[in-house]
Amino acid sequence: MVKIFDSHVHLADDLLFPNWEKILQRALDGGVDKFLVIATNPVEMERGLVMKQRYPDHVYLSASITPHEAHTVTKEDVDAIFHSAREGHLDALGETGLEYFYLKETKEAQLDLLEKTLSLAKEFDLPVVFHCREAFEDLFPLLKKYQPRGVLHCFTGTKEEAKGVIDHGLYLSFSGILTYKKSGSLRDIAPNLPFDKILIETDAPFLAPQSKRGKQNEPLFIQETLSVLSDTLQKDQNLVAEQTYDNALQFLNIPKG
Repeated sequence: MVKIFDSHVHLADDLLFPNWEKILQRALDGGVDKFLVIATNPVEMERGLVMKQRYPDHVYLSASITPHEAHTVTKEDVDAIFHSAREGHLDALGETGLEYFYLKETKEAQLDLLEKTLSLAKEFDLPVVFHCREAFEDLFPLLKKYQPRGVLHCFTGTKEEAKGVIDHGLYLSFSGILTYKKSGSLRDIAPNLPFDKILIETDAPFLAPQSKRGKQNEPLFIQETLSVLSDTLQKDQNLVAEQTYDNALQFLNIPKG
């Protein structure tokens, strides 16, 4: 069976955590072999650490305060996540970044937290998971300054923004949004990207793919995103699964094999 890497899943979120082990097992049975669990606060981070301990060959952990919470987060919460990073407990930092579509009025707090996160990532050579909406004009200068190994998760931007992401050395990840009927422009972008820079993700419990819209998303559903991406790229599905899997390993600096 071909192996798939879900590069962004909120398995420690309150919606998924009560049944996380069953959800994980369903995905493993369906060929989803590895998961980058995203924690957005210290409680989720502690849950994620338990997942890593129980499934060390399958679960990797990234943690950060999201830009949505940058203006309300406590210093204690930021310190707790940064401490875990310094102690070597995290495989990546994120999701972090800039959210101007909903929260441009908190721009200064977002930029301050992002710079602190990027500085820490540089100090400890950790990859970074980025969120960015309508804020590329502020993100790109920071990418140039800190030159992180990173991924722009759940990309929904323009062809020009995709080029900017790649030109700054980042990977680009597609979620279930790629499968939506109105996402034709996004599907037009995918074939123009370097094959070795593409990742796939669920962003579960959010953004279920087209055939599951309205339902709670879970890692097993990544199969549909893989299928649509393969059709879009006009490549064999097993080849796309293998390449995106290898790309995720490379992003996280995980040895292959």
